[in-house]
Amino acid sequence: MKEKRDIFKENIEFKNDIVFARYISYIRTALLHKRIDYLKHKKYLLDKEISMSNEEWENLYNTDNFDYSFLSEKNCKNEQLSKAMRKLTEKQRKVIIQYYYKNKKLKEIAKDMNKDESAVRKLKDRAIEKLRNYLEVKNEE
Repeated sequence: MKEKRDIFKENIEFKNDIVFARYISYIRTALLHKRIDYLKHKKYLLDKEISMSNEEWENLYNTDNFDYSFLSEKNCKNEQLSKAMRKLTEKQRKVIIQYYYKNKKLKEIAKDMNKDESAVRKLKDRAIEKLRNYLEVKNEE
């Protein structure tokens, strides 16, 4: 495994320059906080997306491109899949997104939703069946 190199520590020219060292420390801290803010915002958007009702999804779909959504037609290569996801119930959509998009285990999802693992598995299976049926009907047309 490669070791991380710190180019600032290796640069002898700036080794004893306290102002430069403080500047580098400040920049690292600023970047760390920027990254934390970005991750929090990304989590907020995903949580908001998961918790939206079908009416909110329809309203958002009709009024906006919702570019931040991974289910939008721009980000989702399959337009039919994006439309099919909007046909799911709120709970089914939440399970599908957390299981396939966030790579959570059914046990974790069940804990988050305060449900039994078997109930979450049934939600997932019914959602997949609903998606499959919708996509098969659309492909036959």
